[in-house]
Amino acid sequence: MPSKAIPRETLLCIDRILREYTDDETDPKHNPAHALGSGSIAAKLRDDFGITISAKTVSRCLEDLQAFYDRPTPSRHRGTALLAEGELGRTTSCDTPSAKRWYWMRSRLFEPSEVEYLATLAKNAPRVRNPEKLCEKLGCLLSVNQRRHLALAPRPEPLPNAIGAPIQTLLYNVNVLEEAIAKGRLVSFSYCKHDGSHGNSELTPERCVGYIPYCVECVEGYYYLVAKAKGRRKSSDGKRIRFRTLRVDRMQEVAPEKRGVSLRPNDYRTLQQEARAYIRAAVNRMPSERIETVRLKCYSGKSVAIVRESFGEREGFSQTTMEGSLPAEFTFRVSADGFSYWAMKFLEDIEVIEPASLRDRIIGMIENNRYGLFEKRASSKLKKEPA
Repeated sequence: MPSKAIPRETLLCIDRILREYTDDETDPKHNPAHALGSGSIAAKLRDDFGITISAKTVSRCLEDLQAFYDRPTPSRHRGTALLAEGELGRTTSCDTPSAKRWYWMRSRLFEPSEVEYLATLAKNAPRVRNPEKLCEKLGCLLSVNQRRHLALAPRPEPLPNAIGAPIQTLLYNVNVLEEAIAKGRLVSFSYCKHDGSHGNSELTPERCVGYIPYCVECVEGYYYLVAKAKGRRKSSDGKRIRFRTLRVDRMQEVAPEKRGVSLRPNDYRTLQQEARAYIRAAVNRMPSERIETVRLKCYSGKSVAIVRESFGEREGFSQTTMEGSLPAEFTFRVSADGFSYWAMKFLEDIEVIEPASLRDRIIGMIENNRYGLFEKRASSKLKKEPA
């Protein structure tokens, strides 16, 4: 408990000084880089708050603060700042050459990286009217030394015609799209895509207006917007294509429109759920509405690890054979179109059993390979057989 002779306001001022001027950063010798001795704290009390006390009294205050910080606290108060006390050598240049005892804040409610992340989001959030002011408030969670290194990203400029957006632009686009989805509004944007001409690697912006957004999902390292497809295009099986998938990092000038989605709330939620299932089932970044239950066999431990890593979190994932036995058999639900290309990479170790249509498609891809290997091996086998 605080000493009766020491006013509580003095303890609060010392606590504020420690939060403002000290932190747990270290110098190249692993000593606290921003620690204060009792003499320095007494000087800051005098200069910042007009409180004059001796260095010895400051030491008593620090002991009281240390006891306060070290006492057990309820779980709801965990994460508050803690005072750390360190014994350093005489050569450490913090207060005076003869000083031995230094004090600094050992931990805080937020780490500098966490504050920087929140500040970046605030700076790029479209609904924050005064992001600079909010960033200043977030900076108060850190020491003055940590604030000097706090990087606040500016609101991004439109993307150039190139693949891959800076992380700030990507976060900004994701925030705008998610806000539009939450409010049930249409979105407009410019989308950079290949124009389809042979030998042209440049991306051409296409203006997209009045799209109904369903969801934003991260699949295989890329953020995608799944929106309602326009036009009457049909898939290979003759069904009308319902969804259009767009990479968020290729978007420019993303903005919500004033118009709302012309769907009933229940219908909109149903389409959102179907869109999430559609994009989450994608393999090789090739989503399709033909989502099927795949059953396959793995003939090596390496292929078992690959299947677990690639599809362990997919819908319906399970192992139907004993753990550790080979061949191992797995089932899960994925997009059949993309999975056929994925399976071609592991022909020696992985065999697709079901569905039969997917198995037949993979066999057809093997037989019709551009290297003619299937025909060469078949003809070689016929020549070796006796007449």
